[in-house]
Amino acid sequence: MVKQEVRPGIWRISFEWRANPQARTNEVYVINGQEKTLIVDTSKPEVVPFDLLLEAIDSTGAHLANAEVVLTHRHLDHVGNANGFINAGFPVFALEQEPYAPCNEVDSSYFLDLAGVPELHRDCFSSSYIEMSFCHDLNNGAIFHIEDSACVNVAPYNFLVVETPGHSLDSCCLYDPDSKVLLAGDTIAAGFIPPVNTTMPDMDKIDKYAGSLCALQALDVDLCLTGHGNPIAGREDYKAQISAIQGAYRRRLNKSFDIVRNAEGVIDAYTLADVYLSGRGKRSDVSKYYYVSHISMMLSYLEYLYEQGLAARQIVDGRAQYCLNRYASCRPLFRES
Repeated sequence: MVKQEVRPGIWRISFEWRANPQARTNEVYVINGQEKTLIVDTSKPEVVPFDLLLEAIDSTGAHLANAEVVLTHRHLDHVGNANGFINAGFPVFALEQEPYAPCNEVDSSYFLDLAGVPELHRDCFSSSYIEMSFCHDLNNGAIFHIEDSACVNVAPYNFLVVETPGHSLDSCCLYDPDSKVLLAGDTIAAGFIPPVNTTMPDMDKIDKYAGSLCALQALDVDLCLTGHGNPIAGREDYKAQISAIQGAYRRRLNKSFDIVRNAEGVIDAYTLADVYLSGRGKRSDVSKYYYVSHISMMLSYLEYLYEQGLAARQIVDGRAQYCLNRYASCRPLFRES
């Protein structure tokens, strides 16, 4: 565990996350105001048990008798300890929940059908789908909803809620214009490109993510506190990281477009993942999470091509199949302004 006061009263508590070599660390932020404490995200018990997390928060001088929690989004690594806070009487806030594909520990067939995963390989994917990120046992009924542009006052800080759909549809950031501090969740990451995973059709997540990045690019930010990794300090580095994310998605969408264009007949997310990841090792050589995550990312790319009118889509027996629109005359664009 690393504990660091990054601004007066703002603490970053960083936990090593060995199971995820890309993200590496899982961050929880504590903002101690004059009379109140705000806790942003909760990590998950596999990374840090709730009791140890609460001890770490208390050691920053937190006002635990007058503290509340804001979740930047409902992925497991950010909300895994949220039930612990709820059960301990802390008010917990988040944007309205994103819809997910029907799924439980026994049956993940909806997503597997949609992505075109063959029966032969379902044993590999079924057991790991539930682990993919989604926290299905979160007590959503006890979570209070916050809205875009709402104020979260922790004097001397006054954060605005900025709705930033994309990485998930229920993602938000917290921005204080006076201190120019942004708590970014996973909308912006340090050292890697945040994934956009889709488990259902017609979610329009990549286009929403492009709009969210444009909105964040317009903010005057001196310190960006991300959900994973070191803080991003300074306006130039902050804008450079957003530009890097935009460039990565532009390249990924162009590569997906080319694969669809060169495919013989229709293509699904499972096939696109196999072609896209060709040369990066056989399926048996990497984690199940890696492949499940990438297949849901490929579904995002295919859906974006469909939403932009560059690909046609038909869903047959639950399987989403795509082919290049015969009228497509340009490569996909990822909005950058």
